[in-house]
Amino acid sequence: MRSAAERTGRVRLDDTFAASLPFSLMAALQNGADLEFRTLRRVLDCEGRSLSGAIGQLQRVGYVFARRVSFGEVPGTWISATPRGRVAFDDHLAALREIASDAPPSR
Repeated sequence: MRSAAERTGRVRLDDTFAASLPFSLMAALQNGADLEFRTLRRVLDCEGRSLSGAIGQLQRVGYVFARRVSFGEVPGTWISATPRGRVAFDDHLAALREIASDAPPSR
């Protein structure tokens, strides 16, 4: 017999996405596009230091890739989700959907 956690999908939740910024960052990258750091900072409405921390956290587990590029004299850092990161995020979302679908109706 499966435990309650297994039935609700909680065992598949990825702690990497527990904080809102890593979760939002992966959501922004989920369509496969590379996004430039300044664009992400504006879209996610966050401080550069916080975004750098979230990118570093996701890089350490292999969920995003960051590459520095210069166009003329303008440097930029482009961030993309890795295939592993997209799968992990999809699995996390599926677990959340499963948990939500098992919740009793609200009044």
